[in-house]
Amino acid sequence: LFFFGAVLLFGVGFSFRDLERGRLPDRRAVQALVGAVAETAPEQLLNHSFNLIRSTYVRDVKPTPLRYAAITGMISSLGDPHTMYLPPKEKEAFMFQTSQTLVGIGCSLENDSRGVKLGDVFDDSPAMKAGLQVGDVIIGVDGASIKGIARESVVSRIRGKEGSPVRLTVIKATTGQTVTVTAHRAKVFAPTVSSRFFADSSIGYVGIATFSDPTVDQFDAKLDGLQKKGMKGLIIDLRGDPGGLLDTAVDLLARFFENKVVVKMRHRDGSEEIAATPSNFKRNLDVPIVILMNEDSASASEIFAGCMHDYGLATLVGAHSYGKSSVQHIFPMIDSAGVKVTIAKYYLPVTPYFGRVVDADGAYISGGLQPDVSVKLDPNIEPEALNPKKDAQLAKAIEILAAKRQ
Repeated sequence: LFFFGAVLLFGVGFSFRDLERGRLPDRRAVQALVGAVAETAPEQLLNHSFNLIRSTYVRDVKPTPLRYAAITGMISSLGDPHTMYLPPKEKEAFMFQTSQTLVGIGCSLENDSRGVKLGDVFDDSPAMKAGLQVGDVIIGVDGASIKGIARESVVSRIRGKEGSPVRLTVIKATTGQTVTVTAHRAKVFAPTVSSRFFADSSIGYVGIATFSDPTVDQFDAKLDGLQKKGMKGLIIDLRGDPGGLLDTAVDLLARFFENKVVVKMRHRDGSEEIAATPSNFKRNLDVPIVILMNEDSASASEIFAGCMHDYGLATLVGAHSYGKSSVQHIFPMIDSAGVKVTIAKYYLPVTPYFGRVVDADGAYISGGLQPDVSVKLDPNIEPEALNPKKDAQLAKAIEILAAKRQ
């Protein structure tokens, strides 16, 4: 009773202040304090709160950020890190991650005090056709200096309408001379697959950065090159691969087996959906395979590794994977934003499930795919890409493949 009376007095006290200022007390506010608010439709409550803040807050509040914050708050209450609101710019960036397609000149740029430096030049890209090379420094775009301009702004200037020209002032890495080149913008695909052939052991290496639209074609091209060199063992490196498109994982697995289940997805109503590999895409690849993975291997990369392991086609080496067994779908919003929503949980063919699975209460179950051979990296050794002497996991993969050939 004392608590009820204190709450009531607290509410009435503020109502009296309203009366002193010539305003009637807010009946809903008083009812809320004593727990007497009638059932209100959620959309009415949201609109009421939105209008209240917009009209009474001490400073002007822009409507768009307020709406974004409200949507973000609702989604955050689910306790699911994979369900999220994507404002227009974030949605655009996310869609690029899955498509890896853009209109530009086809290169990656790094910060440089003189402008921007080319960190990579994509194969058969407008940049390559214009004679640009890794290490070249762009100091001007269409005659205007870009010194001191943020890299993101430079990227916006270089990108444009497909087929249109862009004139670049460049300091060549090889000669130090300043030249002007013209590149014609085109649709380019960012590389998601890298490869190397270890000639001393006849072992091929393919690294997959993400499972996006161009990944399968790029994988096929890299594998063709390795097979022509006489590859006798294959390493597929999924370390640091955050995943991507389920369809891409399925199509990539079709290169190794056909007409078999990849995952079984279970929806909220208990219904199930099965994703299986199509036929007629299996490659002639009769070599032992090792898959490298670590704590940052997630989602589609776990599906790929898990299926290859469950069907007895690969040995898993490295550290346990991230552990994500949920499926998301992006629903578009009217303002070019999007909401990425978890719509199902998936299960591998043999491994029942894995991962920090978000259950109905938002709690996490620890897990992840466990490697067949666990290898920890030495924290005292600075890792060096594709150098077995400075990468214990890569060295172990080569050792396993060499032993299987004997």
